[in-house]
Amino acid sequence: MNENITNRELIDKIYDLAGEQLRKEIEDWSNWKEWLDCVNNLDEKKRMVYMIGVLHQQVFNGGFVQYFDNGYGIFAYETLKFLKIINALESAKLFENALSLVNEKNLPENQFQAFIANSIVDDKHGDELDKLDDQYYTLESEDLEHILGNYLRRNHNN
Repeated sequence: MNENITNRELIDKIYDLAGEQLRKEIEDWSNWKEWLDCVNNLDEKKRMVYMIGVLHQQVFNGGFVQYFDNGYGIFAYETLKFLKIINALESAKLFENALSLVNEKNLPENQFQAFIANSIVDDKHGDELDKLDDQYYTLESEDLEHILGNYLRRNHNN
């Protein structure tokens, strides 16, 4: 069934299913723990597409700063893991560099989630994050849509 649709259509379909499920389950989007729990309740395919999709959308719309400031940083560690799983290693490296700047105290994942949910990104990292944004925008050797779509077809073909 998924063989007759493009990678973008496949990713959009899964992303929409994830969003639909989240809209049904989340009562208070400002409660980051509820949001995190509901996302963690998605199956792996939906979670992967949601997290990578949100990262890509946020970075292209306003950079890594926007991703973290809008609270999506609560998913940063798992998103990084998913980028590595699908073999989007250049995107993963840029994201890992952004994450290390924002998490300069090297907080463990659960502490970082609480920190990022209640903070905004420190301005002192703006220039460095802007450079990472520019590198992300111009990644020519890595087509995230192609990599993610092909991964889904190989590993989640249902």
